[in-house]
Amino acid sequence: MKALFLGATGLIGSQILKYIQKQEKFENIFCFTRQKIPSNSKTFFITYNSSNTDLEIKITEVVNQNQKDKWIIYLFTGETIFGLINNKKWENIYKSRVLINQKIVSVLEKLGANIEKIFSASAIGIYYNSKTQEVDENSEIQPNILTNLITEWENTVLQSPFKEKSIILRIGAVLDKKSKVYQSLILPSLFSIGINFKPTSFFPWIYNEEIPLILDYLLNQDFNGIVNTVANNTTYKEFLEIFIQKKSILKKAFIIDIDKKFLEKILKILMPKYYEIVYSIFSSPKINSIYLKNYNFKFSNIEEVIEKYL
Repeated sequence: MKALFLGATGLIGSQILKYIQKQEKFENIFCFTRQKIPSNSKTFFITYNSSNTDLEIKITEVVNQNQKDKWIIYLFTGETIFGLINNKKWENIYKSRVLINQKIVSVLEKLGANIEKIFSASAIGIYYNSKTQEVDENSEIQPNILTNLITEWENTVLQSPFKEKSIILRIGAVLDKKSKVYQSLILPSLFSIGINFKPTSFFPWIYNEEIPLILDYLLNQDFNGIVNTVANNTTYKEFLEIFIQKKSILKKAFIIDIDKKFLEKILKILMPKYYEIVYSIFSSPKINSIYLKNYNFKFSNIEEVIEKYL
């Protein structure tokens, strides 16, 4: 068995890579990246430029050299949605999710690669503007710029010949010291300050080290399709209070409540075409997972995760 990996240097991808390297289930792991990283005896980092042709050529070479092998494919590329979004950043967000996935799937199909499983990422932001305050994988999706992006992202796999061999993780807010969530909150939290946008929404989260464990679990299930990858649901205000109390010098939390309509107005001024993408972060319903009901989470207690791992 061999692995082909896109996104191995990102927040989630690097955690998955570290896990599968320790497992030693793969004879070789081929990671395609724009960064120049030294390879080792089993993990090969193959540099490609921004050209789709270059990426296609290098994947073709690797797959053709290993024609007799089965493959597990990891598609975890994606530029962050945090920060102000302009046309250029939106182009990169779209390209890093949709166009690269399309390219990989197209090449694998053309080569007739022997695919065991494809794992791909997605986001719980697809439930933004849900008609209900509690959703699962079967809930109705409301169309808007964000949900349309995520749907197209998922369809790169779901509308391919590999649909029956694919698992898509709709991932919640990823908690990790390297995550944008942590980095944006840690400094004001030291001084006990937090901002909540009311009415407060849910905060579906997942600790980064849990994601490869879930992949391992799903690999051993007779399953394909979409999985809501969240450990638990607190409200955003509850999360803020716990985070600040654990990290602040005073061990107290002073939460400033601001009307969400004010946030919406500001975002519409700063990025009128793309405001919903950032606004959705503070507008999540409660996310349930039908397909992880029998999975035993290792990191499910938000207080413990913040105290011990962040």
